Amino acid sequence: MLLYRLIKAMAFAAVVLFATSAGASIVIDWNNAALEEVRLSTALRNGPPMVARALAIVHTCMYDAWAAYDDIAVGTTDINGTRRRPSGERTDVNKAIAVPRAISFAAYRCLRNLYPDDGTSKVPPPSTGLADSPSARLDAMLAALIGPYQPSETSTMNPNKPAGVGNIATQAVIDARANDGSNQYGNAFCPGQNVCPTVPVTVLTPVPCVSQTYPWPPATPLLQLGDAPSELQPLPCVGPGGTQTGPYADYDDSANSYSHYVPSNPLMGFCTPLMAVFPASDPYIDPAQRWPDVADPNH
Repeated sequence: MLLYRLIKAMAFAAVVLFATSAGASIVIDWNNAALEEVRLSTALRNGPPMVARALAIVHTCMYDAWAAYDDIAVGTTDINGTRRRPSGERTDVNKAIAVPRAISFAAYRCLRNLYPDDGTSKVPPPSTGLADSPSARLDAMLAALIGPYQPSETSTMNPNKPAGVGNIATQAVIDARANDGSNQYGNAFCPGQNVCPTVPVTVLTPVPCVSQTYPWPPATPLLQLGDAPSELQPLPCVGPGGTQTGPYADYDDSANSYSHYVPSNPLMGFCTPLMAVFPASDPYIDPAQRWPDVADPNH
């Protein structure tokens, strides 16, 4: 099984490399585009867990688009192979044209979902030559990689077109990850102007977030991780603009017995270093640890 997976991975790389000019992999190009959006993102989109999730989703979308043109590969959201293209479209000659387009439209749609024009991205310096918004940068990337295209191709779901194959693959992944617990949509429904899931998005309950100050040094660490240095007080909430909501903000979900995570790293967590629930005994948590050590009540 391991050998089979290795062979398929090598085949994937070989097909994509063959299908692009100057030996540059279309996957690497889109991976670089994703990393550019990571570097320009703000709010919680650039925290380590969020970046890992985003890159995993982008590459899953590209893989699923590629799998439709392979004889054996199984897409992650198409385990029965219903999206596999006819044998006449799975020739090397056709794949050299179709696969880069399918992968490109898949990556484009995926990144438009992960990095929407919602004001949470920085404007790059003029010296970079990059456009001001994620959509404009991704539009330019798509045109640079595949040449002229019709705007309608970015939304078509026609399975007989490479663009449609890519869009269908990506939409399936977006839908599959819509309610994965990451709270990508920030305790709210996905705005209609963005690339959104086609399935209902669970609107999660924000954790009440109140600005507080803390004594320093701490009087007692009994129910907290330690206290924030005075220059960091009051600690902000994690959502855009200092609110308790926003992309990837934490939440409480009593139906699934989930209590919010209270880390100290502002790229990864929530309001304050106070514990909502402190276990009586937990080998992973030392209540004597001072801020900014991390505790999670959901072990």
